[in-house]
Amino acid sequence: MEFDELSTRYTGGVASSYEALRTGSADWPKEQAVVERFLRTLPAGSSIVDVPVGTGRFLEFYKACGLKPTGLDISADMLASAKVKASALALDIDLAKADIRHLAFADRSIDTVLCVRFVNWIDFAGFEAVMAELARVARANIIVSVRVWPAPRSFGKWLGQRWTSFRRRHAELRFHNTEATEELFTRVGFAIADSQTVRRGRDQTSFVFYLLRRAG
Repeated sequence: MEFDELSTRYTGGVASSYEALRTGSADWPKEQAVVERFLRTLPAGSSIVDVPVGTGRFLEFYKACGLKPTGLDISADMLASAKVKASALALDIDLAKADIRHLAFADRSIDTVLCVRFVNWIDFAGFEAVMAELARVARANIIVSVRVWPAPRSFGKWLGQRWTSFRRRHAELRFHNTEATEELFTRVGFAIADSQTVRRGRDQTSFVFYLLRRAG
């Protein structure tokens, strides 16, 4: 999926029903738990940018952890839902419209940047562009979720055939190669401090949440 298509996808009823359609899934509470665990490793009072913030699913964690959050999203409708939630929580948060590829922050000016459920809607070149921008603004940490797939060449012809079948069944959702993903983290100057697999599929795919720390 292209960035332009993503920018218009989450509007109207899609935005207003976003959480209601997902909170009952098995993955949702697992995702919430791992993000909360990662956030609790951050110093109270540190800054965090959540992009895309969506409807604000993690806002209560920012308040509980004493973080200073900013929420960014390309969708005005998703931001409207996040604003309602922030008001109910009495959370002090800046919410603004933004393109994840061009964030209006100085280099290394934000302690932590969080990006969940986004990079698997774009191809690997888009993933590289997003990670470069997140790494530019993040002073210390990046939290990112990635759906990954092991390289077919590592598992032989049988797995390669499974991969071809898998790609046909998941035409929109992009699964990124595990090795290439971890190499990308290194290229942008970050190392894996922690990771947790939320779901592992029978087709060898995994949905992994990474806590990255700036290397060196």
